[in-house]
Amino acid sequence: MGGKLPVLNYNITLSDDASVHAQKALRYLFTDAEAIKHTSFMFNILVNNADFYSGTCYTDGGNTAWGDINKRGSEADPGSVWKWVTFNFKTGGADPVLKKLDSSAKTISFTLPRSQTAVYTVENIGLDTSPNFICLSVNNNVWMQAIYDLLRNGDSVKVVGYATSQSFQNIPIPQVFPMIEKDSIQIACKYFDAGVGELHARMIVGTF
Repeated sequence: MGGKLPVLNYNITLSDDASVHAQKALRYLFTDAEAIKHTSFMFNILVNNADFYSGTCYTDGGNTAWGDINKRGSEADPGSVWKWVTFNFKTGGADPVLKKLDSSAKTISFTLPRSQTAVYTVENIGLDTSPNFICLSVNNNVWMQAIYDLLRNGDSVKVVGYATSQSFQNIPIPQVFPMIEKDSIQIACKYFDAGVGELHARMIVGTF
């Protein structure tokens, strides 16, 4: 696949109520000596040896940063996935702004066929409008993830592979998701045909 994002791992202690742990975990990154060396990275943060968060951070090289964060172990709950932005990266200050997938978001599980040519269609999604956020995770012994975020990524989908190392590439939207509508989404199977065994897929779709 394409270039690799560095992965930063943290184990931190917070005294705050768990409802703000995602926000406080992100803020921990803002002045971390290692984090501020990078303009993009992936992170894993264990809070109070109990809550595990993972996500991505992208910066403009200055004080603006944005990305996504997911409370791991609860991927089936759209409320565990946030999009975030801050204007205080490297300087601290106010907490980052987090936006949860709202209650109209959908979580769909299915088995993706193994193919280098097939396009799989997920139907009867039932959103009110076409989604601007899709997080598709496909797992067997290799975890593949595709993130479509219209507000952040523009005309591309970030496809990430996790095995012995992490790698990613940005691919034009129609190549990965040929059709995105409120009731149906098409998926190009070739980007997820990895590992061995059945391709167990979980997709979270919603609108910010």
